[in-house]
Amino acid sequence: MVVVGACTSPKNIVLNGEFIPSDRNPADVLRELRGLETPIEGISGRARAQYSGPGSSERSGVIFTSDRDRTLMVFRNNLGIEGGSLLVEPDSVTFYNRIDQFAQRVSNADHDVLFENGFYAVNLLQILNPDLQKRTPRRVFESETAWRITFDDQVSMVFDKETGDLLQYDLYILNNFAFSTYLFGNHMEVAGYRLPRNIQITTKDKRSNIYLSVQSIDVNPAFLDMTLNIPSHVRIERP
Repeated sequence: MVVVGACTSPKNIVLNGEFIPSDRNPADVLRELRGLETPIEGISGRARAQYSGPGSSERSGVIFTSDRDRTLMVFRNNLGIEGGSLLVEPDSVTFYNRIDQFAQRVSNADHDVLFENGFYAVNLLQILNPDLQKRTPRRVFESETAWRITFDDQVSMVFDKETGDLLQYDLYILNNFAFSTYLFGNHMEVAGYRLPRNIQITTKDKRSNIYLSVQSIDVNPAFLDMTLNIPSHVRIERP
């Protein structure tokens, strides 16, 4: 099923309310929010992206494809010309610059290099639709309208109390320049799942942001093409 959303100008996603410790059992809260929801197996779609950071701003179109092991993103300029692509796999991230005919593969063990491109070093589907049945919640906090749950790997997520929508996903990263916080807004229902139309990814120091406005998304498509088309004459460099 494909849902097309309207393209809007990017704006900051703000969560209101102060969180205080709750006496509720975090596992019970999580079960009430999401139940035994079957995780999405794969997604594909299109989005408009805007990067905003100190002294620079860029816009592009993004074609994304993701299952729970791999994420492929293809970037196009405003004229629709492909500029580059990225493939995130469990053990590495591969980047191909089509304009400069340059390719690089970075191991996930090389954290310093990955932090410079932190947004690309994660699996998109695992962020949008985390498999909560495989996670162990440790602590829970609450505001008037939301729950914040911290898990055993120190990842934290914020959920709307009424709808169960995932509002925020925080990775435990100490590097100030890494994109570590994902904010979600303007949710829609797609094939029985609640997914965001608007996504804001911000660095730990809050100085840089990536805004994604989802234009279309297909949940559990019959086929996912995650081929990274690098010409044979382009050597894949390693740092």
